Amino acid sequence: MMNKNFEIISYVGVGEIKFGMSMEQLKSIFNCPPEIEYYDPVMKVTKLTWYNINVRLNSKKEVEEISFSEGAFRPVYNNNDLLADPDLAKNLGKTEKPLNTVGFKVSFESGIAITGFSKKKDDKSVTVFAKQLIADWIS
Repeated sequence: MMNKNFEIISYVGVGEIKFGMSMEQLKSIFNCPPEIEYYDPVMKVTKLTWYNINVRLNSKKEVEEISFSEGAFRPVYNNNDLLADPDLAKNLGKTEKPLNTVGFKVSFESGIAITGFSKKKDDKSVTVFAKQLIADWIS
């Protein structure tokens, strides 16, 4: 059985999922094809979903972004379950001033973007991104 906690290693990956992996490597981690597979012709990316984990592949079909919504699998950073942390938005700003953009708070130090952690109780999401995506967040 796969570990339910996915340890975030900034700009490397999450748990067994590493940036630069292929779809075949992902399928071997999850032991099955994705529940949802969608190619976005505008962004030229492939979006894959297993359980509460969404993985985005770039045009070379390599992992470049991993997102978690509420569910069984948990993103963990510095021994902290990020989706369970009610103060995550505040804590993210303790080591650097995060970029605030279109509903996201983005930490370039950790390679983590979050949304839904406001007092409005929106759906929470934690996204971990590869270093080459920094320019996309800034633009």
